[in-house]
Amino acid sequence: MFSKPEVQKLLGEQFIPVAANDWYQRRRQDAEGHFFRSVAAQGPRRTEGGTRQGHYIFTAGGKLLGYNNNRDPKKRLAMMRDALKKWEALPDSKKTATIPDRGKQDTKYAREFPKGGTVVKVHSRALEGKDGQLKAAVIGGNTPLAAVDFLWLKKEEVAALHALSISGGYFPDRLAERIARFHLNDSIRGEPRPWKRSEVQNCTLTLTPSGEVTGTILIKSRDEKMGYEGALSGTISFDKNGNLQSFNFLVLGLHFGEGQFTRGARPGDSPLGHVFSLTSATKPEDQIPPQGMHWEQGYWEAEKH
Repeated sequence: MFSKPEVQKLLGEQFIPVAANDWYQRRRQDAEGHFFRSVAAQGPRRTEGGTRQGHYIFTAGGKLLGYNNNRDPKKRLAMMRDALKKWEALPDSKKTATIPDRGKQDTKYAREFPKGGTVVKVHSRALEGKDGQLKAAVIGGNTPLAAVDFLWLKKEEVAALHALSISGGYFPDRLAERIARFHLNDSIRGEPRPWKRSEVQNCTLTLTPSGEVTGTILIKSRDEKMGYEGALSGTISFDKNGNLQSFNFLVLGLHFGEGQFTRGARPGDSPLGHVFSLTSATKPEDQIPPQGMHWEQGYWEAEKH
């Protein structure tokens, strides 16, 4: 829907786009969280403790002008145009607002990028085909866009990889488990749950002194209703100071089953691909916390929890 030129034109000329994660916003007990909930309470999703997901149009003072949670571009445009009419009808006094001090953040629901850390962008896409000829899958008459997530690496984890690159060997369990549990999910249709530690039956990633990375992954839920089996290949390189210069992985495998928020999975084993690539993270959108950071301790200590 955001790829439509008319939607982009309206967003760029008539609105100030803001993106936030509802999971954090509806829970955080600080000024930002209170403001978000006060806007959402004016719409249809006001149930205490329930999701507030959707697209909101509101004034700087917090008056809701429009709400939509539908991907149909026509419905989105209609909502945007209706909100603009409501905006134009407002008195000038309602079109401005005094921005209060942000105050102390609720650190329980605020994720900070680690100092000196590294960001790897992860694209996931449903695939189809056989005999080694894979292409983007057509599902329900449409070709879903690639899902996007971010793998965060701490400074000391990059240092450990650099040391490993000299002699070669297995990836640290913590990093291998993080990649498998939080980034090799089927996120094409919704928000996947992370794999449990007990579900990862194999995740062996090997780095050679030449920088080649290979690996095999086997994951199955306890009831065997959902799983993933695949192979990883790629390269890692460092500059003379031990900083990552490249981190390029391709993971191809077969996924089956669906989760609570990823309904509508294709039947049987379906090809699923993931591409990992280093990013400079200079843009705000490249510093979005990983989806798995909802469970912060589990993400950073994936080999323990």
